[in-house]
Amino acid sequence: IMATSVAAQLAHGAWALGGHLGVHHLFFGNEEDPQAAATDVDLGAYGMYRHSLGRLEVGIGGNLRADASMFTGYVSESFRLWKGGTLQLGVHINELAFDTRWLRIYAARHHATMSLSTSFLTDGILNIKTDFYHYHTRTNEEIGAGFSADADLGYRIRRVQPLWTVRLSGSWTRNFHLTDRLPSFGSGSSSGATLLDALPLEFAAVGIGTRIEHRFPGVTPIGAGRWRYLGDVWVGWMWPVNIVGFEMHGGVGLALPRKQEISLTGFVANNRW
Repeated sequence: IMATSVAAQLAHGAWALGGHLGVHHLFFGNEEDPQAAATDVDLGAYGMYRHSLGRLEVGIGGNLRADASMFTGYVSESFRLWKGGTLQLGVHINELAFDTRWLRIYAARHHATMSLSTSFLTDGILNIKTDFYHYHTRTNEEIGAGFSADADLGYRIRRVQPLWTVRLSGSWTRNFHLTDRLPSFGSGSSSGATLLDALPLEFAAVGIGTRIEHRFPGVTPIGAGRWRYLGDVWVGWMWPVNIVGFEMHGGVGLALPRKQEISLTGFVANNRW
Protein backbone atom coordinates (compact mmCIF):
# COMPACT_ATOMS: atom_id res chain seq x y z
CA ILE A 1 0.00 0.00 0.00
CA MET A 2 1.22 3.49 -0.81
CA ALA A 3 -0.56 6.20 1.18
CA THR A 4 -0.45 9.99 0.91
CA SER A 5 -2.37 12.27 3.25
CA VAL A 6 -2.79 15.88 4.30
CA ALA A 7 -4.32 17.03 7.59
CA ALA A 8 -5.23 20.33 9.24
CA GLN A 9 -6.36 21.38 12.71
CA LEU A 10 -7.75 24.59 14.19
CA ALA A 11 -7.70 24.93 17.99
CA HIS A 12 -9.16 27.50 20.36
CA GLY A 13 -9.01 26.99 24.10
CA ALA A 14 -10.47 23.62 25.04
CA TRP A 15 -11.94 23.05 21.57
CA ALA A 16 -10.38 21.90 18.31
CA LEU A 17 -11.64 21.07 14.82
CA GLY A 18 -9.71 19.19 12.18
CA GLY A 19 -9.84 17.09 9.07
CA HIS A 20 -7.80 14.94 6.74
CA LEU A 21 -7.68 13.77 3.14
CA GLY A 22 -5.82 10.57 2.28
CA VAL A 23 -5.27 8.57 -0.90
CA HIS A 24 -4.33 4.87 -0.65
CA HIS A 25 -3.13 2.86 -3.61
CA LEU A 26 -3.15 -0.94 -3.27
CA PHE A 27 -0.72 -2.88 -5.42
CA PHE A 28 -2.24 -6.08 -6.80
CA GLY A 29 -2.93 -7.63 -10.17
CA ASN A 30 -6.35 -7.67 -11.82
CA GLU A 31 -6.13 -11.45 -12.15
CA GLU A 32 -5.57 -11.76 -8.36
CA ASP A 33 -8.46 -9.50 -7.30
CA PRO A 34 -10.73 -8.87 -10.27
CA GLN A 35 -13.57 -7.41 -8.17
CA ALA A 36 -11.54 -4.73 -6.36
CA ALA A 37 -10.63 -1.17 -7.20
CA ALA A 38 -6.98 -0.37 -6.49
CA THR A 39 -7.38 3.15 -5.10
CA ASP A 40 -9.47 4.51 -2.25
CA VAL A 41 -9.86 8.05 -0.93
CA ASP A 42 -10.28 8.62 2.80
CA LEU A 43 -12.07 11.79 3.94
CA GLY A 44 -12.67 12.77 7.54
CA ALA A 45 -13.49 15.61 9.92
CA TYR A 46 -13.39 15.61 13.69
CA GLY A 47 -14.00 17.73 16.75
CA MET A 48 -12.20 17.56 20.11
CA TYR A 49 -13.06 18.91 23.54
CA ARG A 50 -10.61 18.86 26.46
CA HIS A 51 -12.37 18.72 29.83
CA SER A 52 -11.23 18.41 33.42
CA LEU A 53 -11.14 14.58 33.31
CA GLY A 54 -9.66 14.02 29.85
CA ARG A 55 -10.66 14.47 26.21
CA LEU A 56 -13.69 13.74 24.02
CA GLU A 57 -13.24 13.27 20.26
CA VAL A 58 -15.93 12.69 17.61
CA GLY A 59 -15.17 12.02 13.94
CA ILE A 60 -17.16 11.45 10.77
CA GLY A 61 -16.06 10.69 7.22
CA GLY A 62 -16.06 8.27 4.34
CA ASN A 63 -13.83 5.84 2.48
CA LEU A 64 -14.53 6.29 -1.22
CA ARG A 65 -13.78 3.57 -3.77
CA ALA A 66 -15.13 2.93 -7.25
CA ASP A 67 -16.48 -0.53 -6.39
CA ALA A 68 -17.81 0.06 -2.85
CA SER A 69 -17.73 3.28 -0.84
CA MET A 70 -18.71 3.45 2.82
CA PHE A 71 -19.44 5.87 5.65
CA THR A 72 -17.00 5.97 8.60
CA GLY A 73 -17.17 7.45 12.07
CA TYR A 74 -15.89 7.17 15.60
CA VAL A 75 -16.28 8.41 19.17
CA SER A 76 -13.36 8.33 21.60
CA GLU A 77 -13.20 9.37 25.27
CA SER A 78 -10.11 9.40 27.47
CA PHE A 79 -9.97 9.82 31.25
CA ARG A 80 -6.98 10.72 33.40
CA LEU A 81 -7.33 8.33 36.35
CA TRP A 82 -4.13 9.22 38.20
CA LYS A 83 -0.72 10.70 37.47
CA GLY A 84 0.58 8.73 34.48
CA GLY A 85 -2.61 6.64 34.20
CA THR A 86 -5.13 7.02 31.34
CA LEU A 87 -8.26 5.03 30.46
CA GLN A 88 -9.48 5.26 26.87
CA LEU A 89 -12.82 4.08 25.46
CA GLY A 90 -13.78 4.15 21.79
CA VAL A 91 -16.28 3.01 19.18
CA HIS A 92 -15.44 2.95 15.44
CA ILE A 93 -17.88 2.40 12.57
CA ASN A 94 -16.66 0.86 9.27
CA GLU A 95 -13.00 0.95 10.25
CA LEU A 96 -10.53 -0.43 7.69
CA ALA A 97 -9.30 -3.91 8.70
CA PHE A 98 -5.64 -4.93 8.29
CA ASP A 99 -5.79 -8.41 9.86
CA THR A 100 -5.43 -10.14 6.48
CA ARG A 101 -4.84 -9.06 2.90
CA TRP A 102 -8.36 -10.11 1.93
CA LEU A 103 -9.95 -8.08 4.74
CA ARG A 104 -8.05 -4.92 3.80
CA ILE A 105 -9.22 -5.13 0.18
CA TYR A 106 -12.83 -6.27 0.60
CA ALA A 107 -13.95 -5.68 4.18
CA ALA A 108 -14.29 -3.33 7.13
CA ARG A 109 -15.24 -3.73 10.78
CA HIS A 110 -17.15 -2.11 13.60
CA HIS A 111 -14.84 -1.84 16.58
CA ALA A 112 -15.22 -1.17 20.32
CA THR A 113 -12.06 -0.71 22.37
CA MET A 114 -10.98 -0.18 25.96
CA SER A 115 -7.38 0.46 27.01
CA LEU A 116 -5.44 1.37 30.14
CA SER A 117 -1.99 2.96 30.04
CA THR A 118 0.01 3.71 33.16
CA SER A 119 3.53 4.16 34.47
CA PHE A 120 4.95 2.58 37.61
CA LEU A 121 8.17 2.73 39.60
CA THR A 122 9.05 5.96 37.77
CA ASP A 123 10.24 4.40 34.49
CA GLY A 124 8.01 1.35 34.10
CA ILE A 125 5.27 1.30 31.44
CA LEU A 126 2.16 -0.92 31.35
CA ASN A 127 -0.40 -0.93 28.50
CA ILE A 128 -3.45 -3.23 28.51
CA LYS A 129 -6.01 -3.22 25.71
CA THR A 130 -9.18 -5.17 24.89
CA ASP A 131 -11.00 -4.95 21.54
CA PHE A 132 -14.29 -6.31 20.19
CA TYR A 133 -14.93 -6.55 16.44
CA HIS A 134 -17.69 -7.20 13.92
CA TYR A 135 -16.40 -7.91 10.40
CA HIS A 136 -18.39 -7.35 7.20
CA THR A 137 -17.65 -6.70 3.55
CA ARG A 138 -17.72 -3.21 2.12
CA THR A 139 -21.12 -4.20 0.68
CA ASN A 140 -22.43 -5.20 4.18
CA GLU A 141 -22.24 -9.00 3.91
CA GLU A 142 -21.51 -10.52 7.31
CA ILE A 143 -18.18 -12.29 7.86
CA GLY A 144 -17.54 -12.76 11.57
CA ALA A 145 -17.02 -11.29 15.02
CA GLY A 146 -14.27 -11.58 17.58
CA PHE A 147 -12.22 -10.09 20.36
CA SER A 148 -8.57 -9.57 21.19
CA ALA A 149 -6.39 -8.81 24.22
CA ASP A 150 -3.00 -7.08 24.12
CA ALA A 151 -0.48 -6.24 26.83
CA ASP A 152 2.86 -4.39 26.84
CA LEU A 153 5.30 -4.22 29.74
CA GLY A 154 8.09 -1.73 29.12
CA TYR A 155 10.87 0.35 30.61
CA ARG A 156 12.22 3.85 29.79
CA ILE A 157 16.00 4.13 29.66
CA ARG A 158 16.38 7.78 30.70
CA ARG A 159 20.18 7.83 30.70
CA VAL A 160 20.13 7.60 26.89
CA GLN A 161 19.20 10.47 24.59
CA PRO A 162 16.95 10.45 22.60
CA LEU A 163 14.23 8.66 24.57
CA TRP A 164 14.72 4.88 24.43
CA THR A 165 12.23 2.26 25.61
CA VAL A 166 12.27 -1.55 25.60
CA ARG A 167 9.20 -3.76 26.01
CA LEU A 168 7.80 -7.27 26.25
CA SER A 169 4.46 -7.68 24.48
CA GLY A 170 1.85 -10.33 23.84
CA SER A 171 -1.51 -10.57 22.08
CA TRP A 172 -4.31 -13.10 21.55
CA THR A 173 -7.21 -12.95 19.09
CA ARG A 174 -10.30 -15.18 18.89
CA ASN A 175 -12.79 -14.90 16.03
CA PHE A 176 -16.12 -16.55 15.20
CA HIS A 177 -17.49 -16.94 11.69
CA LEU A 178 -21.05 -15.66 11.15
CA THR A 179 -21.36 -17.41 7.77
CA ASP A 180 -20.26 -20.77 6.43
CA ARG A 181 -18.90 -19.53 3.10
CA LEU A 182 -16.90 -16.67 1.63
CA PRO A 183 -19.11 -13.64 0.80
CA SER A 184 -19.82 -12.99 -2.87
CA PHE A 185 -17.94 -9.67 -2.75
CA GLY A 186 -14.34 -10.85 -2.77
CA SER A 187 -15.04 -14.47 -3.66
CA GLY A 188 -12.88 -14.19 -6.79
CA SER A 189 -9.75 -13.20 -4.89
CA SER A 190 -6.70 -15.46 -4.97
CA SER A 191 -5.88 -14.46 -1.37
CA GLY A 192 -9.20 -15.73 0.03
CA ALA A 193 -9.87 -19.21 -1.31
CA THR A 194 -11.73 -20.10 1.93
CA LEU A 195 -13.39 -18.20 4.76
CA LEU A 196 -10.54 -19.24 7.05
CA ASP A 197 -8.06 -17.46 4.75
CA ALA A 198 -10.09 -14.26 5.04
CA LEU A 199 -10.68 -14.37 8.82
CA PRO A 200 -8.62 -16.84 10.92
CA LEU A 201 -10.29 -18.24 14.03
CA GLU A 202 -7.35 -17.80 16.40
CA PHE A 203 -4.07 -15.94 16.43
CA ALA A 204 -1.48 -15.20 19.13
CA ALA A 205 1.96 -13.60 19.33
CA VAL A 206 4.58 -12.83 21.96
CA GLY A 207 7.83 -10.91 21.49
CA ILE A 208 10.18 -8.12 22.47
CA GLY A 209 10.56 -4.65 21.00
CA THR A 210 12.47 -1.42 21.30
CA ARG A 211 11.70 2.17 20.36
CA ILE A 212 13.77 5.33 19.96
CA GLU A 213 12.07 8.69 19.53
CA HIS A 214 13.10 12.35 19.52
CA ARG A 215 10.64 15.16 20.14
CA PHE A 216 7.63 12.81 19.83
CA PRO A 217 6.78 12.88 16.08
CA GLY A 218 3.40 14.34 15.21
CA VAL A 219 2.42 15.09 18.83
CA THR A 220 4.34 17.97 20.44
CA PRO A 221 4.76 21.28 18.53
CA ILE A 222 8.37 22.31 17.86
CA GLY A 223 10.04 25.36 16.33
CA ALA A 224 10.32 25.78 12.58
CA GLY A 225 13.35 24.10 11.04
CA ARG A 226 13.67 21.48 13.77
CA TRP A 227 13.51 17.72 13.15
CA ARG A 228 11.80 14.89 14.99
CA TYR A 229 12.01 11.19 14.36
CA LEU A 230 11.18 7.72 15.67
CA GLY A 231 12.20 4.14 15.04
CA ASP A 232 10.48 1.02 16.38
CA VAL A 233 11.38 -2.68 15.96
CA TRP A 234 9.51 -5.75 17.30
CA VAL A 235 10.45 -9.45 16.89
CA GLY A 236 8.48 -12.41 18.24
CA TRP A 237 6.81 -15.77 17.65
CA MET A 238 3.35 -16.25 16.14
CA TRP A 239 0.82 -19.08 16.59
CA PRO A 240 -0.69 -21.15 15.04
CA VAL A 241 1.44 -20.40 11.95
CA ASN A 242 4.56 -21.07 14.08
CA ILE A 243 6.93 -18.63 12.41
CA VAL A 244 9.05 -15.69 13.53
CA GLY A 245 7.17 -12.41 13.28
CA PHE A 246 8.58 -8.92 12.90
CA GLU A 247 7.41 -5.33 12.70
CA MET A 248 9.46 -2.23 11.82
CA HIS A 249 8.16 1.32 11.87
CA GLY A 250 10.04 4.56 11.26
CA GLY A 251 9.25 8.20 10.70
CA VAL A 252 10.81 11.64 10.36
CA GLY A 253 9.22 15.08 10.46
CA LEU A 254 10.35 18.64 9.75
CA ALA A 255 8.59 21.57 11.44
CA LEU A 256 7.57 24.42 9.12
CA PRO A 257 6.55 28.02 9.92
CA ARG A 258 3.11 28.68 11.45
CA LYS A 259 2.99 25.33 13.27
CA GLN A 260 2.93 23.33 10.03
CA GLU A 261 4.87 20.13 9.51
CA ILE A 262 5.89 17.75 6.74
CA SER A 263 6.59 14.13 7.64
CA LEU A 264 7.41 10.77 6.10
CA THR A 265 6.67 7.39 7.71
CA GLY A 266 7.26 3.80 6.68
CA PHE A 267 6.05 0.43 7.96
CA VAL A 268 6.89 -3.17 7.13
CA ALA A 269 5.76 -6.28 8.99
CA ASN A 270 4.67 -9.90 8.69
CA ASN A 271 2.83 -10.08 12.02
CA ARG A 272 -0.60 -10.38 10.42
CA TRP A 273 -2.30 -13.57 9.28
